[in-house]
Parts: sequence; C-alpha cells; structure tokens
Amino acid sequence: MIIRLLACLTLLIASSAQAIECSPAKTDFWLQEARHANTNGNWSSAREALGKLSQCHPLRGDLRIESLRLALLDGDRQAALEHRQWLRENHIPPALARLVDTWLAASGPAPLVAAGSRQELGFLLTRGYDSNANDGSRHDSILVNFNGLPLDWNLDTASQARSSSYSALNLNWQYQDERNWHLGGSARHYDNLQETEFRLYALLGQPLPCPSGLRCRLDASVNGHRQEEQQRIQTQLGITVSSQKQRVSLYTRYNYERTSADSHSVGIQWLRSLAPGVVAYSGLEYDQPQEPRAGDDRYSIHVGTRARPWQNLPLELQLMYLREYEQSAYSPAFWGNKRRDRRLTRLNSQYTWRLNPHISLKASAGWRHTDSPIELYQQDGWSTELTLIGTL
Repeated sequence: MIIRLLACLTLLIASSAQAIECSPAKTDFWLQEARHANTNGNWSSAREALGKLSQCHPLRGDLRIESLRLALLDGDRQAALEHRQWLRENHIPPALARLVDTWLAASGPAPLVAAGSRQELGFLLTRGYDSNANDGSRHDSILVNFNGLPLDWNLDTASQARSSSYSALNLNWQYQDERNWHLGGSARHYDNLQETEFRLYALLGQPLPCPSGLRCRLDASVNGHRQEEQQRIQTQLGITVSSQKQRVSLYTRYNYERTSADSHSVGIQWLRSLAPGVVAYSGLEYDQPQEPRAGDDRYSIHVGTRARPWQNLPLELQLMYLREYEQSAYSPAFWGNKRRDRRLTRLNSQYTWRLNPHISLKASAGWRHTDSPIELYQQDGWSTELTLIGTL
C-alpha cells in the first residue's frame, strides 16, 4: 500500500513538473529562444529550444518541419531523417512532403568533414547557344563575384554581331567553416567563332571581430580570364558586414589588362532579403586607369533582384539594370564629343531538376540589351543553355 502511494506521488510530481515546463509563459520563452538562436545562426541552441517546444506539443507538424530544417543546417542528417519518418507516419500533406524532400535531396549525404563545416566538389558540363557571342556581355558575371558587378565590353570598330553555339566545362571546390575557400576554373569553346575562353578564380573569406548580431568577413580574391589576345587578371580585397536580412560590402580592386590600360576600382554593394526567396541588390563603382585610355575614368551604378516566385518550384528569375558613365569623349576623331556611356538591361531565368543527391540538370535562358550614344555599342542578344551538374 505504501509502495503504491509513493508511486502515485511520483507520478503527480512528474505531471506537475511537466505542467510547469509547458505553461504558456514557458513555451513562449522557448519559442523566443529558438528564434533568437536561429537569427544568430546558432543551430544547436535553436534545435534544443525547439525540442522543448515539441515535447510540450508532440503533435505539431510545423515544429517537426522546422526541427528537420535546423538539423540539416546543423549538419545532422540522421536527425533530419528521423523527423522525416515522423512526418511520414503522421501523414504530412503532399505539398509539404515535396518541400521537405527537396531540402533533404539538396543536402546530400552527410559530409566527411567536421561538424559545422561544409565541403563540396562540383563538376559542370554545359551546352549552349548565344545569338550575339561577340558582344562581350557574356563576361558580365564572375562566379566568385561577392562584390560589385565586373563587366567586359571590349568592342572595337571591327566588332559585329555573330551567333555561336558553345560547350563549357567547369570545375570548382568549396570549403566553408570558420574560414571559407572557393577555387575553380572553366573553359568555354565557341564553335562558330573558333575561340576558347579560359577562367581561373580563387576566393578566401576570413571572419573578423564584429559587433553582436552582425557577421564581419575579410574577402580576398583573384580572377584570371583569357580569350585569344584578351587577357585580364583581377585582384580584389573587401570587407563584408552581414545581418540576418542584409549585407553591405566595401571593396577595392586592381585590374591588369593585356590589351588596354590597367586600372584600379573602389566600390560598395548592398543586398537585402525582401521576402522568402526574394533578394534585391544595388551597387556603385568608380574605376580609374593607371595610364591614358579611351573614355578615361568610369562610374557605374547597378540595381537588380533575384527571386524564386514559388518556393516549391526550383525556378529562379534575375533582373538587372546597369548604367556606366565615362569621364570624357570616347574617340573624338570618329564620334566627336560623344561619350560611350552605356546602359545594360539583363533578364535571366533558370530551372533546376535534381535527379539524385549528386546530379542535377539546369536549363537557363537569358536576354540582354546594351544601349549607348555611339551606335557601335548598341547590342542585343539572347542565350540558352543546358548544364549537367555533379557534386560530391
């Protein structure tokens, strides 16, 4: 009788403790803890707080989905799979199941690196077509372009629109931990032009001391580009300050040009997350030549946005507008006092099919228009490509 009484008292005490733990004040506390840890990228603390909430609300599927997402961010794929099994057993709606399975497929197998770090080796094969492969606009993005928007408009009086199909091979390696590395190279051959373009790039990101709630990083990069007689080597050093929803980058850059004047640049870029899947960005840059060149100093400003309109659909859209101003007339002997000031509008779209955790297929299409007071630099073009992506 005494033993039964003791057992009942034990159960009553445990139930009382559980009731205190799951009181509205306590559950609100754990919710705020989870949000705060998630904002600061502290995935382990966020998971712990969310685990407490799940104990108080064991049948809430939304908590399980968030726990799965945090487990993937924390590198704990096994825990994410266990959450997925619970969702399956409790009949998660099909649309949410597809979303969760997309996260799991994108995460791939557990990486063979230390907890909290990420390593990836990528291999890309591309086949594409460009309606105006000679306009220089195909060089308007660089893979490690963490600041600014470098552009190559290396046209001359012999330039003319020429279409060409092309094949490309790209290899890249990324390692993300306290210090981030990104190394890669690519080769692209244009069939009709009978030209091959080569690129090499390297990026190092080093964390810096920063005020609470912010993340600061020192970035150093080098990019090399060569195509026929053109050759460029670009070195860049910048500081990036990030919060949960926005990022500001300041940078200085030195450009070595084989066929034109070397130059150095300074710039700033701002990026902000407007909504899930929607990012807006803008930037300013000033470029000064080391020796006389046509047009002299250049100023540029660009604005743009990247968006995934439907979160369950792997479709991404990008719109960008750039204005470039030159300090003086480009070539008075040919065009009088006209400056080459240019305006570039570009629209891109891409759709990605993940065939398995290691192989994806991406279809891309883009349109661009370059306008200038000088007719030679008024260019239009569109392109399409299909890329097979392998990751390890």
